[in-house]
Amino acid sequence: MKKFSPLLLAASIAVLSGAMTSSAMSINTKILVNTLVDEYGENPEACSLREAIKTNNDMKAFGGCQPGDRYLQNTILLTLKGTYALDPKYGEFVISRDVKIEGVDTSDPTKVDPLTNIHPLRHLPESIIDANSKSRIFNTTSLNSALTLTAVILQNGGSPTFPERGGAILAGGVVSLGNVVLRNNQATVEGGAIYVSGKSATVNTNASTLENNYAPVGAVLSMSCLDNLYYTARGIEMVQTAILNNGDGANQSVIEACGSASLAMTTTTITGNKAVDSTAHGGIVRFSKSPGASGTMSLRYVTAVENQTAPVFAFEGLDSVSLATSVIAFNNGGGCKDYSSPSSTIISGDENTLEQCPLPFKAEAKNSVIDGVAGVSMATEFSGLDYHGGLSKNFLPLTTSKYVIDTIAGCQESSDQRGALRAPFIKCDRGAVERKQLTAVDEPNSTNKSGTDRIIRAMVLSNDIAPETDTDRPVFNKDFIADYELIPFAPCKLGTLTDISADNTIPFLEYDSHGIPRNDKCDYQIKQKSTGLISNKGTVNLEVVNIPPKAEDDSVTLPSGAVSVSLDVLANDNDSGDGKYGRLYCNPVPPSSTSTPPEPGALEECSTTPAYNIRLVDKPAVGYITAQYQGPCPDNSVTSVQTCYGGPLTYHPSNTLSPFADKFTYVVLDRNLSESNTATVTINNSAPADGKQAGNLGITGGSMGWFSLAWLGLMGLVRSFNRRKNA
Repeated sequence: MKKFSPLLLAASIAVLSGAMTSSAMSINTKILVNTLVDEYGENPEACSLREAIKTNNDMKAFGGCQPGDRYLQNTILLTLKGTYALDPKYGEFVISRDVKIEGVDTSDPTKVDPLTNIHPLRHLPESIIDANSKSRIFNTTSLNSALTLTAVILQNGGSPTFPERGGAILAGGVVSLGNVVLRNNQATVEGGAIYVSGKSATVNTNASTLENNYAPVGAVLSMSCLDNLYYTARGIEMVQTAILNNGDGANQSVIEACGSASLAMTTTTITGNKAVDSTAHGGIVRFSKSPGASGTMSLRYVTAVENQTAPVFAFEGLDSVSLATSVIAFNNGGGCKDYSSPSSTIISGDENTLEQCPLPFKAEAKNSVIDGVAGVSMATEFSGLDYHGGLSKNFLPLTTSKYVIDTIAGCQESSDQRGALRAPFIKCDRGAVERKQLTAVDEPNSTNKSGTDRIIRAMVLSNDIAPETDTDRPVFNKDFIADYELIPFAPCKLGTLTDISADNTIPFLEYDSHGIPRNDKCDYQIKQKSTGLISNKGTVNLEVVNIPPKAEDDSVTLPSGAVSVSLDVLANDNDSGDGKYGRLYCNPVPPSSTSTPPEPGALEECSTTPAYNIRLVDKPAVGYITAQYQGPCPDNSVTSVQTCYGGPLTYHPSNTLSPFADKFTYVVLDRNLSESNTATVTINNSAPADGKQAGNLGITGGSMGWFSLAWLGLMGLVRSFNRRKNA
């Protein structure tokens, strides 16, 4: 066998360690773009967007771009605000490896967004990728790669002559858009902004805008229906998205779905779009028939108004259509159309405001149909189209609205199109946007519990809602008392608490049950001082709780040869968690007919009769306990009868010569008969384990212990046995 050199082993480890360290240090998942110019290798001092994409595709440096990571998904960061214009001599950007592309972060991390109530304050994107109508912008079909775009604007992709499909994006894989604007893109056949091709392709949009795009079919989006001779099951999901002013009226549709696709829209505004009318089977959002396919469409919290010529939602032969909490009205081409003959799709969902939407909803659906209702118009229900603090344009319900505002008993979506929070236990608005009204929000699933002295201080304002006009106040906190007033109702009263800042005083509701544990409720309102506006009544749940007593562990030493040791286990136990209402259990003095009744919850005077407030949990193993007093536990019931103890306890060892420690556990009861944690009492025995102690077994001097005697006796027996054997 050859010997392995230790030096060679050490050298190998050093080389491997160095390689691993070098590899770890080279991990870089961000590729920084630092020029607006569309370069392709000619300038090693700058990294262009095109060069960054090639660097990611090839997994090695190119032009002025440093390589990202070979194994992790890389992010291409656009570091400059402005327009990244595609050079037509290079054409579209081809994506052959999964990548994220992020525009300059325009948000302000130092400020809280008044709608989301969290940092940062959001802003619209300022990084523009412009094809100048000379080419498509992105193509991901070569290897069906995933493309994630954040905080960018894609504009002027495609032209009247090229491409046939996907003016901005030809998608072969997953496309995810967050705070993205797709505008002024076009294709000659279908999918003016996005064409979804292949079985791996899906599209997700969030807080994005799809505006002024055009194609004969699917002015914004279209898709392949069959891939490899099978209907493709893919998801198209649009959340907090604005679909605005797409199509020119000659196009078949704006959103075109087919096959076994699942199309879902939530908190989305659809307005100003055009398509051919129903005689030509047009539709703003159209799901065309695919025999044998299993397509589904779901619309929740959608506002679809002021679209032109075509019905807004048109479909034929779908397996499932769900339409809920939406407003589909004020469209001159109609609201909904099922082109099936006869119609076979039953519509699920309710709580809609509908006009020209003759769909067969389930019998229990609660919709407001406003066909022919006098005095109802866009002007009576909504304000004008604007951002209203969000990242995509929307319509804000008016306070005078009859068919939109406060029409849903409870919100089912946590935020609206703008990102504004929707409280779950208040009346909610139909459509994409929730108008913020001065609201005291109930908290039926939470309870404010008491603390020390059994006083409840309920900070009720944390989830309440300021009115829409108070644009600088995401929640009620700083400077509340300068602008608003908290109005309590009995049994609560008003309290104040000064926060860290001297100008930040936040009121709260105070509840005092005088120490009596109980459940209760109280109501309150909020008043805006400048307008006199008063909120609804909010209700808070209250629970005055008895905090259990606390038992501390104890330790005591049993003197050698002692027959007992006294234990005052209550000396370090307490019921301080209840403040002035806390005390361990005692027998109260019975009230006399002449005495003044005590205040509710006040501590009773203890009588001299024994109080049984200690209950053993685990008894000692090698000894036993006696007490000064013992009797039935005060919390006994018919089905549970136990013995409790009072006064000092006494531990008795079963063997006074035992060198072993012993222990037992107990709980203590307070005046409300709550049980403490379990405490352990340890009895340490001072008798030495080797028995070298005067007086053991009557032997004085201590020259020989019991173990030695036993050993000598055993040796004697062995010797005697051997003698008999040899005789």
